[in-house]
Amino acid sequence: MFQTLVFRVFYPGSISGSDSLIPSTTHAIYIAVVEINHKNLTSNAEVVIKVFTNDLDDALFNAYKTHAKLESEDNCMANSLLLEKYFSSHFRCVINKQNRPMHLKSCEKNDNSLWLRFDMTCPVKWRDLKLSADFLMELFPTQSNVISVFHGDKKNYFRLTNSEKSRQIRFVD
Repeated sequence: MFQTLVFRVFYPGSISGSDSLIPSTTHAIYIAVVEINHKNLTSNAEVVIKVFTNDLDDALFNAYKTHAKLESEDNCMANSLLLEKYFSSHFRCVINKQNRPMHLKSCEKNDNSLWLRFDMTCPVKWRDLKLSADFLMELFPTQSNVISVFHGDKKNYFRLTNSEKSRQIRFVD
């Protein structure tokens, strides 16, 4: 006996042109992916945040009352300070008890999503990492942020939600 499982995801347009604080999106799942890459154990790590473009547009409008219009990579980079400000409030990476700020280095448009690449200075050796990621949760209560952390040969995967917005990882030699 076979069972068929069907998932529906709806992607209506963004709120551009609207002055409403109500999100324009009504899709079935709210998810973002975060990849923290420190495989090479240098003084920099790359953080890639993959997010639906219209959800991020809505969050920026909600926070700053401005239409960022992130529909192109050029517009995305033109809004780099706004994006850095938003993520500094909603994404915190604390390594060895020190907060690590991120700087946007590129935007990549992939269909309905943006891949935001940030550079983060960090120590070569990590004893502990505390990660908080509540971005988009102010608008979408069911938002899930799926995190993968690569530090040297160590890998960690977890999900952050409204009920668990942060996680701490200890690295042992």
